[in-house]
Amino acid sequence: MLKKEELRQLRLDFWSEFEDFTKKKRTANNRKINWAQYKSGIKDIYFRMDFTTKEAFLAIDLQMRDVEIRELVWEQFMETESLLKKNVGAELEKFPNFSLEEGFEIHRMTWRLHGVNITNKKDYPKVVQFLSDKIQGLDAFWFEFSDLFNALCR
Repeated sequence: MLKKEELRQLRLDFWSEFEDFTKKKRTANNRKINWAQYKSGIKDIYFRMDFTTKEAFLAIDLQMRDVEIRELVWEQFMETESLLKKNVGAELEKFPNFSLEEGFEIHRMTWRLHGVNITNKKDYPKVVQFLSDKIQGLDAFWFEFSDLFNALCR
């Protein structure tokens, strides 16, 4: 079993490799950004990437405390689902009632890469490519539709 410090170092190593791979890639509107820290720009809509000992994933989390607004934003994502899948990937999984560890319920959409492990450095190139492709696809989608979602969250 890995010690906390060893796992922390593996995370640093992986995200450093991810940053090196993506540093020359530009957003849909030709901006230079830190892809690992890509933000929606809208309060309570979060884009998350992670790599664990079991999988890698990209997630969109809707964390509005107002349930009606969260439902409205979720419905809009569902209405644009075919375009989201076209840009990010067809393997979209939807969790309209996802519970965070703190007990707070959110809506989550994910794209997962199973069978990879952060402790296996041989998995890094595959995961870097997977997450890079997914976040850039999400950026293309978000470039086109963020104004729509922003209007719903005001």
